[in-house]
Amino acid sequence: MKVENGRIVKLEYKLTKKNGELIESSSVKGPIEFVAGRGHFLPGLETKLIGMEGGEARTFSLLPEEAFGAKDSGPTREMGKTEFPDNTEFRVGGRFSARMPGGLEVYFEVLENKIDTVVVRLHHPLEGEVVTAEVTVLEVQEAN
Repeated sequence: MKVENGRIVKLEYKLTKKNGELIESSSVKGPIEFVAGRGHFLPGLETKLIGMEGGEARTFSLLPEEAFGAKDSGPTREMGKTEFPDNTEFRVGGRFSARMPGGLEVYFEVLENKIDTVVVRLHHPLEGEVVTAEVTVLEVQEAN
């Protein structure tokens, strides 16, 4: 069965930077399972998987826009300074991460420092990177 949007895909993968540095691998976490076309994996990679069959292996080069985003392309927000940990330094141009309620770690760049608020751009630490994805489709199933 071929990968199509809406089908469940079980996948082994290895993601590396252009210089060969390992980003993430299913050999550490185990294969992943997701519904194709729902945006649960790198968008450009999900698109490239369409048409692959169980047992098929391929290597893809993903442009930044297909992987973690182009450099400096993240959304901007104005947030209250009280939403960040007390020791946060709001230096314009500075980058930092903060753990939000619920445990999600989010990365920020300070664009403007106001009295009670700060304008930040959200970013991924791997934005702007060309990524190599080595994938093996293990199984494709119809979703229930």
